[in-house]
Amino acid sequence: MMRMNKGNEKAMLKWITSNSSDIKFFQEFLGRASVINTIAENGKYNSFVGGHANSYAIFSKYPIINRGVFYEKQTTNNILFADLKIGKDTLRVYNVHLQSMGIDVDQEVIDQGEFEKKYETVRRKFQDGSVKRAAQINDLLEHAKQCRYPILIAGDFNDIPYGYNYFKVSRKFNNAFEDAGNGFGFTYNGKLPFLRIDNQFYNSRLKVLDFTTLNKIDYSDHFPVIGIYSISY
Repeated sequence: MMRMNKGNEKAMLKWITSNSSDIKFFQEFLGRASVINTIAENGKYNSFVGGHANSYAIFSKYPIINRGVFYEKQTTNNILFADLKIGKDTLRVYNVHLQSMGIDVDQEVIDQGEFEKKYETVRRKFQDGSVKRAAQINDLLEHAKQCRYPILIAGDFNDIPYGYNYFKVSRKFNNAFEDAGNGFGFTYNGKLPFLRIDNQFYNSRLKVLDFTTLNKIDYSDHFPVIGIYSISY
């Protein structure tokens, strides 16, 4: 799971095609046909690409038997879902990119004088982002509630682990980093580096075996994360 919005595209694509994960999720994806075909053909993946400017992608070595996009309007934040046929089982996956705070932490001036001038704008952006994320999470949880399959939710939540919206998801689903990760698991690759905002959540029909944050792979402003799962019976 990673975002493809920064860095050397050629080197990034080379790493992506060399990675043999069975399922891959991308947010802010480079949704050109040449990129889609390169990933799909190199790994023999089925693909589902959608959302604004084809900026979301799910690649799966398993057949995709059902798929959908939450928000059809042209929005940069969205949720894709797909049902994957794995042997006699079906796995529901969600690829999420929830509303950001609209604050560029790499650009904001943090000296006291400038902060006081910008405080109200920053506060309003933070509040508006949180409200929109809450609505998106409500849509996600309501949609997932209707599903009888094992469920994996992966993506950019744009929320910190002690935020209200994070806890709302974690009351219903397990967090893979908390159950099988190591270290701090920071996923944001920027000037404010101590953030874990990319997550994988799963329900009781899955068991997480391992979870890794690849903080040496720095082609994007988010580090890729990899989870290994088995289906529970």
